[in-house]
Amino acid sequence: MKKFFFFLICIVFLAACNKTDTIIESQIIASVESANEIITPPGFDFSMTKKVQVPIKVFGSPDHGKSVIEIYQLSKQGEEQIYDKRFINPMTPEILEIEVPTRINSLLFRGTNGEGDELVGQFAFGSSDTVMLMPANTNQGYALSAYSAKTSTSGSVCNSGCSTTTSVAPGGAISVGSGSVVCFTGNGGLNNAHITIGANAKLKICGLHTNVGHIQIAAGGELVLAQNASLVMASGSYLTIAQTAEIKIWADAVFSYEKDWKPENVSIDNYGTIDLAKKLELKSGSQLLNYGAVNVEEELKVKDAGSVLTNHGSITSDYKIKAEGGAIINNHCSMYANGKVEIKNGATILNNYGYIKAEDKLYIKYDATLNTIDQSIVIADELDFKDGEINGQGTSRSMVKILGDAEYESGSQISGSVDICVFGDNKDANKINWSGSAAFNCSTNIPTTACITNGNTPPIVDTDSDGVADNLDDYPNDAERAQSVVLAQSTLIAEDLWPSKGDYDFNDLVLLYEWNYVVDAQSNIKEMNFRSQVKARGAGLNNGLGFLLETDQSNVESVTGGMYSQGTAVFNVNGTEQGASNSTISSFIVVDNVTNCLSEWNTFLTVPTEAPQWYDFTIVFENAVDDAVLGTFNPFVIKGNQRGIEIHLANKTPSALADAQYFNTDDDATVLANSISYVTENGMPWLLNVPANFDYVIEYTDLSQAYLKFANWAGSGGSINTDWYDAQNAENIDPNKLISKKD
Repeated sequence: MKKFFFFLICIVFLAACNKTDTIIESQIIASVESANEIITPPGFDFSMTKKVQVPIKVFGSPDHGKSVIEIYQLSKQGEEQIYDKRFINPMTPEILEIEVPTRINSLLFRGTNGEGDELVGQFAFGSSDTVMLMPANTNQGYALSAYSAKTSTSGSVCNSGCSTTTSVAPGGAISVGSGSVVCFTGNGGLNNAHITIGANAKLKICGLHTNVGHIQIAAGGELVLAQNASLVMASGSYLTIAQTAEIKIWADAVFSYEKDWKPENVSIDNYGTIDLAKKLELKSGSQLLNYGAVNVEEELKVKDAGSVLTNHGSITSDYKIKAEGGAIINNHCSMYANGKVEIKNGATILNNYGYIKAEDKLYIKYDATLNTIDQSIVIADELDFKDGEINGQGTSRSMVKILGDAEYESGSQISGSVDICVFGDNKDANKINWSGSAAFNCSTNIPTTACITNGNTPPIVDTDSDGVADNLDDYPNDAERAQSVVLAQSTLIAEDLWPSKGDYDFNDLVLLYEWNYVVDAQSNIKEMNFRSQVKARGAGLNNGLGFLLETDQSNVESVTGGMYSQGTAVFNVNGTEQGASNSTISSFIVVDNVTNCLSEWNTFLTVPTEAPQWYDFTIVFENAVDDAVLGTFNPFVIKGNQRGIEIHLANKTPSALADAQYFNTDDDATVLANSISYVTENGMPWLLNVPANFDYVIEYTDLSQAYLKFANWAGSGGSINTDWYDAQNAENIDPNKLISKKD
């Protein structure tokens, strides 16, 4: 028989020959017939979890209290595996230490701040980048009916006022002579055609048309898309528009163009959709009136005196929205830039009556003015403000909301009924010239509307004054409690013949458990519930279960839910175990005879089984304790109703009631002075803590034969096959040896 010791020598040899000092999994082939043959590295504790440190910063206003953050992963079945839940002060960098299964390499984050924003983020292990939990993209689509001040946009423009009506483009082109009106009906007649509109002529288009060629519009000419019409220009085509020309796009019509568009002194009325794959630059007196949707993949720029963009609908740019040189933007609904919003140079004005969002920077410089009017809001990641003005107008206060830092330079003027809300640093705020009622303030209520999808809520309601808004507080009238937490499930699996080896089926006790606990506003634990079910008990002994926590027994207010029938333990008044609890350790006995939880063994295929039941074991603390107490969880099996015989996880410390005479007898190799305990000479344990709902093995079946990667994992000290216990991975298991997989 090949021994696993030889297998380990091969690993060392391969690793030494590999210049990258890594073990290649395909080179490792374990040949063991029993877990008894496995030899583990010295000191290996069989832990299947690791602690990771995650730098994190959470978006939110301090005026709205703490944010609640949940750290999780998704299982292969799409179930959420929650590993932690914390309260975090917004805009304050923190380092979170989180215990997670060793097999995972990234984490997902979600949360809610006191303003009600849903926050998302993710973290890859090994990264030093700070996780920024920001609101999900708030650039939402708008139904046309939701736009404010919408005028009539319908009309059968192809059925009236036409000099000529046609559905054919002769010779692949349509030409509208000076002063005439041509109505083009039907679908597809302009596909691949060129369009020429003469001086003071008009072309009215109905139907759907794609790959349209060049379009030329002379001075005074007009192009009209009727309701529901569509004109998609070919990728190589050009749109040439002379000054004083006009374009009108009616409701539900679509105009699509793939090149830069820089109209000069042109009038554009849009009630439908304009899709532009490049830049839109309104120059030299051009006017764009939008009641529909304008989507620009690159920069949207309004420049020069006399150029005006008036928006009553939705305008988006995947890059930047910019006004300069005396241009004017009037926003009555929604404008969104996936980059900067800039206004600068000359008497450039941005009048905001609705919602403006810049994912990057709001840039106001050189005599430019931002007027915020009647409960409007501008949101940006940063503010760069020099020699310009922000002016609040109207009867209701408006807001400029900066999610990060704001920087002010000379000439910064802020006046009128506007609040500046800055979550980051206000750099050189002493350079601001204030007037009117303008102020730094994040508490103004900006209600959501059809256009303002992300407003600003007033200061939080915090009834119990614990720093957590009532809308995030599961216990709004209890300052000692704020949120309930349910962590991912784990399973304890045991061999109960210690100090002698067992049959290594690890089903003498199979106990599924999860921690349900209640934290205060500091994320400290006020009460904790060890919720468990005995899935199987393949043992003839009346075994019990307890656990130790590193916490002062005198701080335990009460213990409820234990099941005691054998008189195994003696308890203090507060429910901690007498003789094993002290000022640094608290001992808890969950059950002294697991047959009271499960009468059947549940480990044989031919014997009746019993459905496991959940049992709650609740600990309440006088004063909330640091959530690091969960990391001190030290479970143990009480063998055969003998309190002095404890079976712990590998290298864990026994309680004061453990009978030392059993150590280092039979197959046990415990040397407490060297921090070695509850392992054999080969380093094999009697108790494992698996961070999953574990699929256990059939009676008398060796764990290493059911879980085919277990030997690799244990022999490598946990460095490879870290998902060995994942029964959803067919390569990990022999399904005929698992209770849950056997037909």
